[in-house]
Amino acid sequence: MTIDLLQIAEALRVAAKLEILPRFRRLGESDVRSKADATDLVTEADIAAEASLMHSFSLLLPGALFAGEETAAANPALLDALVDADLAVVVDPLDGTANFVAGMPLFGVMAAVTRRGESIAGVIYDPIGDDAMVAEKGGGTFLVSHTGERRRIRVASPASLAEMVALVSTDFLPADVRPQILKNLAKVSGFLGRALAARLAQRGDVVIGIDLDAPDPPEVLAAFSGGDIRNPDLMPSLCRRFSVNQIVHGGGVSGRRVNRDNPRDTLDINIGGTINVVEAARICGVRRVVLCSSGSVYGASTRDPVAETDLLVPLNFYGASKVAGEAILDAYRSQWAVDGVSLRIFQAYGPGRTTRCNIKIMVEAGLAGDAAVLDNDATSRWQYLYVNDVVDALVGALDRPNLPERAYNISGGTSLTLGEVAEIARSVLPKLRVDFAAAVAPQEYVLRNVDMHRAARDLGYSPRIDLGEGIARYAASLR
Repeated sequence: MTIDLLQIAEALRVAAKLEILPRFRRLGESDVRSKADATDLVTEADIAAEASLMHSFSLLLPGALFAGEETAAANPALLDALVDADLAVVVDPLDGTANFVAGMPLFGVMAAVTRRGESIAGVIYDPIGDDAMVAEKGGGTFLVSHTGERRRIRVASPASLAEMVALVSTDFLPADVRPQILKNLAKVSGFLGRALAARLAQRGDVVIGIDLDAPDPPEVLAAFSGGDIRNPDLMPSLCRRFSVNQIVHGGGVSGRRVNRDNPRDTLDINIGGTINVVEAARICGVRRVVLCSSGSVYGASTRDPVAETDLLVPLNFYGASKVAGEAILDAYRSQWAVDGVSLRIFQAYGPGRTTRCNIKIMVEAGLAGDAAVLDNDATSRWQYLYVNDVVDALVGALDRPNLPERAYNISGGTSLTLGEVAEIARSVLPKLRVDFAAAVAPQEYVLRNVDMHRAARDLGYSPRIDLGEGIARYAASLR
């Protein structure tokens, strides 16, 4: 029997047009239910699309065994029958159901044709883009547009392991294994350090990682050392061993909410650790040190916009530790010519963030269908930026020679109230509900605009990912 891939693609397209797209962002509470657990969803769109496809394939491939996701869930014996079936069709009527339910346009319709358990053809249809990927054993793979234009798709040449980017999905791991895997992934390195290491390794840099506790360091690292940054012998030893010529110092307590009940420990880590890093750079002749500072250094500032030359008035011990770290770096620069620069990074968010963050809370709540309970009122102001933009700035600080300034503001280019941030989040996650705190925001969160003309001039920095796109990417990474 001849397999007509275009007819199969058209069957998927019809099911999407009739049963899936009319329900997109229009589902009622009774239209969605869970199967195995809260993340395994099925909707009326899944069921209706599968019924449409069953009918279409009965005409296209008469006599073929049909195994849809929902019919196979109801009758698991269908899966065993695939091995012996002379011809069968395996269908996922709505791949990406969780995205569909959340109102995110990242879903598709898929069908595979098998012969005695072996896949011989397959089609993936994108309802939003209205195009399809089609493949047949021995015949190659093609992208077919809605106009009928065909473009051959080829597999890219393999990259080295250090240049690869991987995603780890834990959805189908045994329930007792999943928590341990997630625990280990979170320990690989810090939020910004993990993203920066991947970028640097991708372009061919040799990256050495240091973390207090990372049992499974990422493959992108040329070497990894576990250790406490407060140990004065750690950094000099590593710098000599690996001939380190640049350091990005992001180690320490990251944010005012972390370790908030132990200020002595936070100050010891952030200030003492910075002294050890910069002293190692001095005695080992490191070419440049980039310090991850924070917008918290401005604290009670009322300047609008706030610039790097404005007075630093931190309101908490975390902000004070960052002011001290910058002062230490400046002193080493003045007295011993250590080439150091501080990046005052505002509220970073995105994949890999583990500490509490309003956007993290909203994204997780929006995906789960829960209410996001925030710590601040709707009038508090935030200068959010996506993790990839932070990495752009860090790379610029590493690469640009002869930087004229000692500190640079790094922000997302906007100053939004938390209420405005929530509205943008709702445009990406329509089911999101937000409960704001009643308390008036502290002075630190009334800061308005951030002057970044120095970062643009000297680092070539300009934020590329706006808040809506960043939240969408963040949400997709959590699925």
